[in-house]
Amino acid sequence: MKRKLKMRRKMESSSTKVTASQVNPMPKVIVVVVVLALLIGVSLYYNYSSVGQAYKVEPKGMAFEGKIPDEEANLDKSGAVHFVVDKTNLTAAVTPSLSNTAWRILFVGASYVDSGAVQYEVRVNEEKGEVLAQGLLDDTDGSSGDLFLDDDDVPDLEVVYKNGILKVYNLNYVTAGAAQVEVYDDVEAIGNINSQKVGSLFFVTKVAKDAPKNYFYFKVSTSSMPAVTAFWKSGEKIEFIDLPEKISASDVGMKFRVMKLLVDPADEKPQVLVMNITSDALMVQREFVFAVNGRMYDMAEKNYPKVQIIKVSETAIDVNFTFNGGLGLYGFSLPCGSIADITTFPGLKENVNSIYTYEGAKVKQWKADAPANDLSGLMFGRGYLLKLQKDKSFSFTAKGCFVKDGQLDSVLPSLSSGWNFVGIKGNMARLASELKAPSGKKVVEIYTRSLEGDVKNPSVLEPGRAYWVKVE
Repeated sequence: MKRKLKMRRKMESSSTKVTASQVNPMPKVIVVVVVLALLIGVSLYYNYSSVGQAYKVEPKGMAFEGKIPDEEANLDKSGAVHFVVDKTNLTAAVTPSLSNTAWRILFVGASYVDSGAVQYEVRVNEEKGEVLAQGLLDDTDGSSGDLFLDDDDVPDLEVVYKNGILKVYNLNYVTAGAAQVEVYDDVEAIGNINSQKVGSLFFVTKVAKDAPKNYFYFKVSTSSMPAVTAFWKSGEKIEFIDLPEKISASDVGMKFRVMKLLVDPADEKPQVLVMNITSDALMVQREFVFAVNGRMYDMAEKNYPKVQIIKVSETAIDVNFTFNGGLGLYGFSLPCGSIADITTFPGLKENVNSIYTYEGAKVKQWKADAPANDLSGLMFGRGYLLKLQKDKSFSFTAKGCFVKDGQLDSVLPSLSSGWNFVGIKGNMARLASELKAPSGKKVVEIYTRSLEGDVKNPSVLEPGRAYWVKVE
């Protein structure tokens, strides 16, 4: 038994790494073929039930399934190829993880052996080309483990055989939805991490007409060469120029292009840039905020409180709320920070009738004429309702927000089963579809509170507003 276990451990590694020092591949080919013969012999002798590493979670990515196409399968675009083994051969194009390595055309062969297992091999270019890796996979559930195509420590391929289907995975596959956008203030700084601007918030200064122009450079990387368009959310004319000379291969499995943006603000307000990035027929959207004179966020819409988020120092942020007239309930939330004692607000009792929140299936309130109140402070991420006195208005400023690494955190609220009354953190709007329910649950209803009543199923969540979210 001990001998059998020892032999089996030896069989559990079937991947072969290629290094630049292997100038003559023949010795390696001979060794691999001998090992393969030994594996087949041992498998028949011991009638083992599983060869290769334990089956891993399937890598993400679209898969080409069914009959192998006449031309090679591009694993940089599909991520995986699934097919039934019947002495089928696959020609696949894939970019290895080493960034300075070009595409490789691979030959992947697969066939059954007498034991019922599948013999696979990965070669360069053709059936008789250099062997990169080969081994046996069990007919029930087996994996080759990580396979390497270049001289680094990052795996490139995995071959899996499960329930009669052979699956060839590109472990470096990146979906279009994972588009990476880096922003620089100098085109020559691209690639220099010390000059890279972080995140999606940038502080700029209102400029005179004769001041130097401010340019930013956007490096957009996706799994295939992306198409990029952009516009200012305010509708103003945009100067967004593609730089065709800055199109190249980037990091692991990625390709990039660079665009030049003119930011020349004349007004003291946030300018929001919206970018549409298309790759492999999939489109994703990214937003970037240019805070003019510290104005990071400015929302003024009928039936909602006016909300301004303003950077007042290198580290501190103020959030200004204004409630203008009307006897309905305003929904609001703090996008950052907290307020320990709302009774310190100037004009609270004279202008506000009541403030409510919903916490742990219990309503808490502050009311101007109540003998006792159980709501004394405000916290970020929690929803609140405010009712004004007749013909009154009210404003207050929330302090205690801080910028870290030039950014204000954008965080979605934690949800629990039942009704949640919440707001989002940060200075950026978020998609309602991004809300995460606890495991096994889902978000079934969303309402935002306006002065004229609830608005059902908003598609976007705005900082400073309050949302009812039902989880079942």
